[in-house]
Amino acid sequence: PDAFAAMAATGGAESAEAGMALATQGVSAVMIVTLGLQFAQLTVAVLGVMMITNEYSSGMIRATFSAAPHRGTVLLAKLLVLLITTLLIAAIGLALAWLVTYPIVDDVTLINRVDFGSWDDMRALMGAILYLMAIAALSLGIGTLIRASSGGIFAVVALLMVLPMIFQIILVVSQAQWAININKFLPSVAGEQIYSTGMVGGPMTAGMELL
Repeated sequence: PDAFAAMAATGGAESAEAGMALATQGVSAVMIVTLGLQFAQLTVAVLGVMMITNEYSSGMIRATFSAAPHRGTVLLAKLLVLLITTLLIAAIGLALAWLVTYPIVDDVTLINRVDFGSWDDMRALMGAILYLMAIAALSLGIGTLIRASSGGIFAVVALLMVLPMIFQIILVVSQAQWAININKFLPSVAGEQIYSTGMVGGPMTAGMELL
């Protein structure tokens, strides 16, 4: 009971400090614009996996490799197309999110508008696009290795969604050092360093290096 009381007191103090910080500094609208990244990464991941596994499941991969015997060239071409597609989708999605949320954000005093002249805001927006592109490339690689749509999708969903939740539970319960070391290398955790605005504290390059 004493331990739980101490945890509750600590959590209350942290919540109070967070509330005071929110009242004095406000929330960046970039956090709201990028709120859908957790779901967008799943869409991009499925696209990356199925870009290669569809050909394996249909047998068209034989025709592809017959026309272009060098597999590295084929994979590089697929990667290029996937990255360009992801770039366009992510940029359009962020632009639409900004347009939709701007009238709402403009009326809330505690939310700071997106400052396109601020390096921190632009770093987060560009980082969101780069993160989705990195997830797309990772998913294409997983799909190439597994060669099955269901298995590839299961693998990327487990990597992006399931494993982070498992490690969060382990960290809350035990704070084990091995869990801390592994958790920071997970793609979603590293991605937070890329598109967060002053929340994580790590530079964008650190997150990209981990990915």
